[in-house]
Amino acid sequence: MKICVFDDDQQILDLVKRLFEKAGHEVTVSTQPGLAVGIAVNNLPDAVITDRMMPDMDGLQLIGKLRARKELENTAIILMSADSRDGDRWRREARDAGADDFIGKPFDPKTITAHVAAIVELHRADN
Repeated sequence: MKICVFDDDQQILDLVKRLFEKAGHEVTVSTQPGLAVGIAVNNLPDAVITDRMMPDMDGLQLIGKLRARKELENTAIILMSADSRDGDRWRREARDAGADDFIGKPFDPKTITAHVAAIVELHRADN
């Protein structure tokens, strides 16, 4: 599976990249949301994971830009946020913006790869 991850926290990117690569996936990461659409279009990933709160462009705005690209219609998009106190609200906002799901931080490193794989499968089944 090919995955692109966008987060302004380099430690989160390093952790997610390591977890997914250990599970055998190809991972591209960036701390620059302004480059995210171009990176995603160039990689045509199975999944994009984006942080909710980033400088210059938040995750909801990024989701809108990704969903506007025809070549990314088969890409599952997951919003991730450390502000997960009201996870149901974030999940609704993520879905309203065009995301397939929401993952709160901190996430479980033992299950995140399986969770994202399940989201990708559901997205494929829906499209």
